Amino acid sequence: MTLFSIPFILGWLVVGFATNVIMMCIGRFVTGFCGGVFSLCSPLYIGESVSSNIRGMLMNSFQLMLVTGILFTYVVGTYVPWKTLTLISAAVPLLFLVFVPFIPESPRYLLKKGHAERAHDALSWLFGPADAVKQMAEQCNTDDTNSKASFKDLLKPVVLKPLAVSLTLMVLEQASAFNVVIFYCVDIFAQTGTGLDSYWSSIIVAIVQVLATVAGTFFVDKAGRRILLIWSEFFMGISFVALGAFFYIKMTNQDHIPSGLGWLPLVSVLVFIIAFSFGIGPLSWTVMGEILHPDVKGLCSGIATAFVWFSAFVVTKIYQTLVAAVGIHWSFWIFASVSLIGTVIVYVFVPETKGKTLEEIQQLFSNNSKRKPSNSILAVSTTSNIA
Repeated sequence: MTLFSIPFILGWLVVGFATNVIMMCIGRFVTGFCGGVFSLCSPLYIGESVSSNIRGMLMNSFQLMLVTGILFTYVVGTYVPWKTLTLISAAVPLLFLVFVPFIPESPRYLLKKGHAERAHDALSWLFGPADAVKQMAEQCNTDDTNSKASFKDLLKPVVLKPLAVSLTLMVLEQASAFNVVIFYCVDIFAQTGTGLDSYWSSIIVAIVQVLATVAGTFFVDKAGRRILLIWSEFFMGISFVALGAFFYIKMTNQDHIPSGLGWLPLVSVLVFIIAFSFGIGPLSWTVMGEILHPDVKGLCSGIATAFVWFSAFVVTKIYQTLVAAVGIHWSFWIFASVSLIGTVIVYVFVPETKGKTLEEIQQLFSNNSKRKPSNSILAVSTTSNIA
């Protein structure tokens, strides 16, 4: 992440000072690529660096920062020129670059590279010297420090099963049309014809999204991932059924809105945002960071991250085409059906990971009741010497 902070800054500067479309495209490509790297590395780092009892809460902070950025962009973008907004955006990776030297490397990564002493120092920084030995012993038991990931490893059931679950959650996240709501929020409210200020409605949506994500952060380690995912998918589907029904009623009444229904679009979108922020939004990333096999986590996370942003691009691009082909009401009903089907998929295929160590989570996907000890368990004896 440190390495990509500099091109991240430069990318925003290129966008801000662009004098033609080519410069704009180059700048957006660079910032988008760097954003993808951060969205890959951040959940992995958090998942590998915190204890299981608070892992869900802290991994949700990744989504919290994303939605806070959306709210910031909505509010500031209302009052400043877009070029000024790009320069402000460049300050974010700059701040990261300033503070990241004070943060230790992932202990699990250091163990994989054979740097036991540095891993112990990192664990001491994260957990305190008293718990460093215990944490290092647990991480040694989980990982195989001598393993190297390859694409052939993806065919192993113990790797393929969690990867399939991760990819499915990523598809459900994007197919829910969250990015459609975010990117076209102003247009959607303008099309309702209710008289609501579309810009302020969008800001209200962003505020509710931040508050819901904060609330969800405290629920994830209490309620569990699976139950939140199930209810999230269900309520997202119901909210879009209602929103589609509003547009259908409006169309069949020659764009006349029946008395008493003017509130329905805003409430439907808010319910969707709350359901997304409590469940599939943050938890698709949280679960990915927890269930992917440690030996190929970097490779699988790269595949899943590329998959999620490709899905986001496809869903966002086809929205306008879909509206033109079947109407805005059917568009939202199609997205609703995906979420309702997702409710069943999550119920059947996604395991609960709340309170489990990464070792215990891997056993959920293993055909063997007991996992063979890895070579890295030998490092436990080294731990005692380090302490």
